[in-house]
Amino acid sequence: MSTGPGGAALGATTWNESLRVGDDRIDAQHQSFFRMVAEASEAVERGSLDGLGRNLNFLAAYAVMHFRDEEDLMAACAYPGLVEHRKVHRQFVARVAGLLKAHDADPTAVTAQQILPLMHDWLVFHIQGMDKQFQPWVEGMKGR
Repeated sequence: MSTGPGGAALGATTWNESLRVGDDRIDAQHQSFFRMVAEASEAVERGSLDGLGRNLNFLAAYAVMHFRDEEDLMAACAYPGLVEHRKVHRQFVARVAGLLKAHDADPTAVTAQQILPLMHDWLVFHIQGMDKQFQPWVEGMKGR
């Protein structure tokens, strides 16, 4: 099994309530992302790399859609960290686009060991770190 920072098993990351940001649509999108990472990890464990390009394409499209929705939510609740958050989102999209371009040019150029840690780290560190920071603004918007 692949490992992330600190040797944590990538397949071990699952959605839990502590990851909620307080918006049903964003939370559902995060849950979908968790499922995709789990499926990709399981495929690699089985020795199947056929879906690597499909996972990259999904990740690229999903990230753009999800980030748009998340940034719209942050704007709607007047989250003061929107500009910095948007910058981090753009960096992630550029990183995924680079991997996708490399994979399209040569499918052997991008490995599961490059993609899975990227997806795992994004889930764990971005959601728990940056996304959780705007939760109070989401909750405050609901109280208006």
